[in-house]
Parts: sequence; structure tokens; C-alpha cells
Amino acid sequence: MDKFDRAQIKRWFLILSAIILTLIVVWTTTYKTPAALSFFKSRRQFDVSTSYSRSKEGECNYGVGRWVPDNKTRPIYSGVQCKRWLSSLTNCRSMPRRIDFSYEGFRWQPENCSIPEFNHQVFLNRHARIF
Repeated sequence: MDKFDRAQIKRWFLILSAIILTLIVVWTTTYKTPAALSFFKSRRQFDVSTSYSRSKEGECNYGVGRWVPDNKTRPIYSGVQCKRWLSSLTNCRSMPRRIDFSYEGFRWQPENCSIPEFNHQVFLNRHARIF
């Protein structure tokens, strides 16, 4: 074999590898595994009326809304108590320069609905059924 044949073989090998990889990705994302099926089944059984409330004007669109002040529950976690576990480079509050943390006192409010507070127990119970 000369160099031209080897280059052509390498090129076709790369093309076929890319096609096979694409087919594998498409097949695995469309194939429903038992874990995925149980996840979707549990999502259908979830009562939507308890997760958020919709206004009469339309459906809830989480992408449209505004930031509203919420100082009663914010900040949720400051990291000040965790000096033992966080290095000084990753703990912004322990740095000597003053950083404006006023953004932590806001939460996202969608235009036509309200988002409930995160409940870790509900989250863990819902996702425990997947595994």
C-alpha cells in the first residue's frame, strides 16, 4: 500500500467512526430504559397544581419574568461557617476586598406564575424512585 491508500483508509475510518458514534448517541437518547420510564411515569403522577400556580392569562413560562427582592429567605447559604472546608480562594466572603453581595437578596419571579420554595425532602423522594 502506498501513502495515498493509507490516507484514504484513515479518512474513511474517521467518517465511519463519526457516523457510528452519531447513531449510538441517537439510539441511546431515544431508547427508553426502565429507569427513564419510571422517571416519566412518576412525573405524570405528580400533581401540577401543587408545584406552581398559573394565572388565568396563560401558561407558566419560566423564561419571562423579573428579579424581585426577597430578603426574608436570602441568602440561603453564605459559606462563612465553612472556613474549614473552603479555601480562601473559593470562599468569596473571606477575601479582603469588599464584594457586593446584594444580588443574593433577589429571587426570580416568572410573569404568569409563582415558583414554590425548594423542598429538599420532596426532591429526594421524587428522585429516589428513579434508581
